[in-house]
Amino acid sequence: MDGIKTKTDVADDNYELSSIEKREEPTDISLYGGQRVGHNLIKNIGSHIKSTLLYYKKRLSDSLVNNTERVPFKIGARGIKQVNKMYLTPVAPKEKLKYITSGSFNSIYTTADNKYAYRITTDAINANSEEAQELVLEMLLTVRLSKLGISPKIVDIFFAKNDMRSGKNTHAVMITEFSKYGSLSNFMKLEECTLHRIPELVSQTTELYKKMIKNKVFCTDVKPGNMLVTKSYRLYLIDFDDQFCASKESSIFTGEHIYLYAQQLAKLWRPENKHSEEIVNKGFLGLNLLQTGVCMLIDNIKNEEKFYEYARRLVANNIAFTKEDLGSIVLCSYIPVSADYNPYMILKHYLIGMDPPYTFAGFEISDDPVTIIITSYLLCALGEADTVLILRTMSEKDDIIKVADTGKFPVFSPTKYWEDKKKPKNIKDKKQEMIDELRKKHAQKKPKTIKNKNQKIIEQLTKQLAQMKAK
Repeated sequence: MDGIKTKTDVADDNYELSSIEKREEPTDISLYGGQRVGHNLIKNIGSHIKSTLLYYKKRLSDSLVNNTERVPFKIGARGIKQVNKMYLTPVAPKEKLKYITSGSFNSIYTTADNKYAYRITTDAINANSEEAQELVLEMLLTVRLSKLGISPKIVDIFFAKNDMRSGKNTHAVMITEFSKYGSLSNFMKLEECTLHRIPELVSQTTELYKKMIKNKVFCTDVKPGNMLVTKSYRLYLIDFDDQFCASKESSIFTGEHIYLYAQQLAKLWRPENKHSEEIVNKGFLGLNLLQTGVCMLIDNIKNEEKFYEYARRLVANNIAFTKEDLGSIVLCSYIPVSADYNPYMILKHYLIGMDPPYTFAGFEISDDPVTIIITSYLLCALGEADTVLILRTMSEKDDIIKVADTGKFPVFSPTKYWEDKKKPKNIKDKKQEMIDELRKKHAQKKPKTIKNKNQKIIEQLTKQLAQMKAK
């Protein structure tokens, strides 16, 4: 198999290096954010997935460090020339890889026979950096989702090196089965993607997002460009950068964190509402569907009906235009999935951009979460022209689109989580809490009344007078 060396291959080969790196203290990549990578990762996971995760966790650790013997690994991509010698050491394909495309962080290559795809980090990183540890988490998450059928089948994952002995000398490499049609964005532009294929694509998209959320993976950078289409028209999700995902692989922003924060917001929204898990599942599914629909319409540069049909079915068939459904989506849009982002920020970015002045279809528009969510829904379900007409009737002013009826929605600051963290502790409130607590304790004790105190004095005086008379 190209790219993979068997145990026998490793034993039979004779490796020679011009120089061996001087040993240095290895970085324990199992440490991240104050916890061990894999502690939460393998909790409540089936044994077949657990064993795979533990295997790849060790493989990533062995291939990352700089203090080991290296062997040649020339693939003609990103300046990679070596890998660490380890159990089942990777070997380069017989022919150089073919470049396909590059994204913000990764470059995609394929083997000459188009059987396997190589996803390689575009820029080299330092093996001892936090970025390297984050990549470990991302790749382990991808392995877990692959075993669940959400991501493409993983052939191998490891770190490879350029010819530097330290510093920025490391690239993450993920080898998967090659997807014939590339991304869903690309497939939609092909003649082979006809209108009659849309219902099945919508159904698969919805089920993938439901399955991801069921397994407590909450991602915000979902879009057709992060979905792959195989030759059998099966869809897979890819690209789980920790900046945009909360999962058990994270150190802070885990599924538990998502539910707890949703519970706090739900109490502020509706004190009687205690079903935070139901709100999260419905809200994040809605966010994933809305953003995928919006991005699909952005891709529709030729104004083709199949793009509109995909967005319409995806949103209208799964989200009711009610304050209950939309309210759950608005609430979840506030929940941070990383130290940098929440879903509101990403959806806003795709709908109207991040920099003011904000416009939609030529009209100035508010960037508040309620307006962003409702605009996204109407755009996918009805199209741009009807969306503008409806939004203008929902706005108080003629000069800006802004949903006025927000009475039953959870209306908070879009960056409430970060604002609350920055708030200084209110000393006055803390002091009052202490006073109230002391008063409560004092009230539990039997108070000494003035009457009791006077009675005691009288008794003492009476006793003294009796003693004087006796003398």
